[in-house]
Amino acid sequence: MKRSNIIIVNGILVTIMLGVSAAAWLMGRHDAIGRYDIFPLLGLLAFGLMWSHYIGGSLKRYYGYADDKRLLA
Repeated sequence: MKRSNIIIVNGILVTIMLGVSAAAWLMGRHDAIGRYDIFPLLGLLAFGLMWSHYIGGSLKRYYGYADDKRLLA
């Protein structure tokens, strides 16, 4: 798999993850959204973004595109 394909796959993964997180949060809402009701959404989005970074980094390592040499210096 080429590096550009990994970037595209990671972008699609991020979009899907953030969309599913927002949809799950909206499904649980049955009344008006207040000032403090937005914080669970932000937590879901933060978790989804970090999860996609983790998976994207694993894909880069699996296909040999990770720059691990500079981490070891």
